[in-house]
Amino acid sequence: MLRLGATQTDYELIALQISQRAAAKCTSLRRCAKRHSSYCSHAENVLRHQVMVDRLVGEITAPTVSRATQSLAEAYNSAFARKLREANVYRFILLLVAVGLLTYAGFAFLRLRHNTGELKRALDKQALKSRSASKHSWRCVKARSAIANCSSSRPTAC
Repeated sequence: MLRLGATQTDYELIALQISQRAAAKCTSLRRCAKRHSSYCSHAENVLRHQVMVDRLVGEITAPTVSRATQSLAEAYNSAFARKLREANVYRFILLLVAVGLLTYAGFAFLRLRHNTGELKRALDKQALKSRSASKHSWRCVKARSAIANCSSSRPTAC
């Protein structure tokens, strides 16, 4: 029945059709009469709102509104560009922080490997010293036992 952008004569014709259908009520059944009146009231509401929609569409697309819309779009675009620049700065800072943390983690890993190597060398030296000390102490024990054996059996043989 209706289309967007209908003229005033279209609306008058539709209003006339609605009133004609409302006048030609279905009188045979009460249920049919209720549906018919509901249909007619719905059509009147649609017609009333369609007229308002067409008027508002005309106002929205008017040249004065399009200038205001254009300035609003420009303001939005400039604000968006400013926020985009800020976001890019923050992304760059975040990238620098991530690279710094990665560098620090790599340095810590290398330092850990170096310290592990030094610790192994120190432990090897300590084990070598303890082995040589135990060998020396074993020699001393052997020597003492030999001296003890010599002194007990014959002092001149030693």
